[in-house]
Amino acid sequence: MVREPAVAGQFYPKERTELNNMLSAFFSGLKPKVRGISGVSPHAGYIYSGKTAAFTHSAIEDADTYVILGPDHTGAAMGGNIAYPRGSWETPLGSVDIDEEAVAALGDVVGISERVHTFEHSIEVQVPFLQYAHPNKDFKIVPIIMGDQSLEAAQMLGEALSSLNCAVIASSDFSHYVPRAVAEENDHYVIKSILELDEEEFYERVLKRNVSVCGPGPIAASMIFAKHKQCIEGVLLNYSTSGDVTGDDLVVGYSSIVFV
Repeated sequence: MVREPAVAGQFYPKERTELNNMLSAFFSGLKPKVRGISGVSPHAGYIYSGKTAAFTHSAIEDADTYVILGPDHTGAAMGGNIAYPRGSWETPLGSVDIDEEAVAALGDVVGISERVHTFEHSIEVQVPFLQYAHPNKDFKIVPIIMGDQSLEAAQMLGEALSSLNCAVIASSDFSHYVPRAVAEENDHYVIKSILELDEEEFYERVLKRNVSVCGPGPIAASMIFAKHKQCIEGVLLNYSTSGDVTGDDLVVGYSSIVFV
């Protein structure tokens, strides 16, 4: 079973050379001050959030398996947390195999389905970054869509992931289509709790200001995983908004965070 790209040519270039050149520009000059096994990366179109995503991927350590946690934009998961079970994922940069043993080990906390992942972009857009950042590593991936982003579900998944030898990437954007000043204030308000690895405070802050973070579950699960792996804090590597590219006042916020 091979999952073909769903958003190549939309969120990122579908032609290999063009994609490689774009990623090269994003990673150019990046010298991460920290490295970690878990982090947060945005999932918008590359022209908007690609540079911020590169900060995260440049700081994620080499691993045999990368678990990518994304929200459910299509509704296909119907409230479940669903892993892609087997085979491989194709991108313009090549093929990446699914870690079927890791998927099986998570069977108590995730379901499995190929169909649910057919059109979801939040996980797909992370894969070319991994391929570019770790070109000499024959790694595998575990894609998981979180249709249930409750704190309880995130805690269960984060704890289960901690039993694996893997790195975890939470795919999430922050404020959506609000004035730039509001996005920056609210996003940094919730980011503070992420940097402190306080998932309960993170949820409280998101709810208190109704911040339109589209991946709170993935972020919280990655935080819990990180704490189980003895990480003590998050480090904000970059923050940007779509307005940096478009010049618009209504923006989407993007953050690069790595747990160390």
